[in-house]
Amino acid sequence: MSADSNSIELAKSRLSTEKYYPGQEALISYLRKKSDKASYRGFLDLHYDDIVSSSSSSSMSCNELDSWNVPNDGRKHIGGMSLKTLENEIKKIGYSHTLPNRKRKATEEPPAVITIWCLINEDPLEAAFPVDILDSKTIGHLKDAIRNKINAPDTVKAKNLEIWKVNVPFEEAEGNVITLDNIEVKRKLIIPATKICSGFDNIAETNINFIIKLPAATKPATTEDYVSPKLESNDVVSKRQRLLQECSGPPVSLFHPVFGQFLIDYRNHSLSIPAERYMQVQDFCNRAGQIYKNEGFRQKALRPFFTSLFDGIQPISIVTNNGSIDDDVLLTDNVVLGEKAVPILWEYKNEIGAGGKDPSIQGGCGYAKYWAQSQTIKIRNSSCCPSIILAIAGPWICVLGAVYLEKPVVEPLTDFILMLDHPEDDGKRIDELTIFFESLRLAFRTLNNYYKNLRELDETDAEKIQRFFPYRNQYQVDGDEIKFTYLYKLAEEPTNLTWKAETVNRKIVIVKFTKKSNHGLDENTLLYADDESFKGWRMVISEFKA
Repeated sequence: MSADSNSIELAKSRLSTEKYYPGQEALISYLRKKSDKASYRGFLDLHYDDIVSSSSSSSMSCNELDSWNVPNDGRKHIGGMSLKTLENEIKKIGYSHTLPNRKRKATEEPPAVITIWCLINEDPLEAAFPVDILDSKTIGHLKDAIRNKINAPDTVKAKNLEIWKVNVPFEEAEGNVITLDNIEVKRKLIIPATKICSGFDNIAETNINFIIKLPAATKPATTEDYVSPKLESNDVVSKRQRLLQECSGPPVSLFHPVFGQFLIDYRNHSLSIPAERYMQVQDFCNRAGQIYKNEGFRQKALRPFFTSLFDGIQPISIVTNNGSIDDDVLLTDNVVLGEKAVPILWEYKNEIGAGGKDPSIQGGCGYAKYWAQSQTIKIRNSSCCPSIILAIAGPWICVLGAVYLEKPVVEPLTDFILMLDHPEDDGKRIDELTIFFESLRLAFRTLNNYYKNLRELDETDAEKIQRFFPYRNQYQVDGDEIKFTYLYKLAEEPTNLTWKAETVNRKIVIVKFTKKSNHGLDENTLLYADDESFKGWRMVISEFKA
């Protein structure tokens, strides 16, 4: 509370004549300096230490403090407070100054950083990853950290991740696919504000601590959700037709030999096959023919066979940075380029019609999104990105080949094949399926080696764009090998397999691929023709006539 100048001067003069008391000099100095702006709070804030030091060194008791001979005019300038009240105010501020210091000392220890082992649901143990986080953080913070750790696309929000508290020792999980369905003791952590430290009595660094369930790419269809193809809207039908048209193109077997060789092996009843493969296929057919609760159970049941078939490499589920959730893939590391290729990928449906979508179309979309990532740009610029797609619906399987030209091109290499034994065939069906799977294994090895040894093209631009053209780029005349470079396709129609090319001798030629013996080119301009098909195709070279 303020006072006029006359009363201030009077207070100053009287204070100087009164009996000395603790803080007297500080109070006199404060009143002189602040004049009509003086207040008891301002005085205590400025001179708290002086008062405490004065009173602690004085022999005056608390009662004596209450009888300080401060004139009324002086009291008026500290808000009309009694000295007892002033003493209480000093004590309050004393506590406010000292208590935080004591608390600060008790909490000066830095928060503990803990390592939490996480695993995506239905992934193998080797895909587990650590997350380092303060134990004072919440489940909401953990979701953010996990989303960043797995490099989730923008379409996958942290709030949509399901976090499950588990306690699975590494030794128990080794060699197995970890699924929530197989874990008895688990708890879903729903409240984002829950502290991480409250989620565990003891966080063991040798255990899987959290299972992460990603948001489903599609909602499983119920009987009410199922729509007959005949009843689908025109928009849905047009969208599917558009997808098929956008992914159509020349035969994929022209762009990498793996596809033609797979078809040759599949039709080869003399193919060399290990004896144990027949027993493995028999067991696989039994598994494929079972009825499963959902797509995840079927996927888990079939994975061990594919792991054994593909040289012990276990298929894993991945989320790409552009929103694709691939059911399963096999990854090949190219150490030189620092990128991962996908020689084989899967798309599962629990039964035909489940989910309302065709797994072969979804598999093609998954292929396109994987190779469109920025993390695969070096491989994409150096190859046509050949991959095999396995579309599985119930006990049925279809093999598709895919290449990435100016756009993704996806082509079925087989019909849907029933993966069941026919007892009446007396083992013939198992023999055919064994040849089929052995052909797939050989195709995987071809692609795996191809991607491991792929180099980045650093020559001319003309050589780089050859990935858009067929892989055959030479022919023989009189024993001499003549190489050529493709220039462009002569027609847009996918069925017209004719290209314009230029030889090393600067000669312009036409390159045509056909399965017929009658190639349809002018015999007078013919330079070369395969005597027999090479991996399913005959190449014919003729002179170009403007």
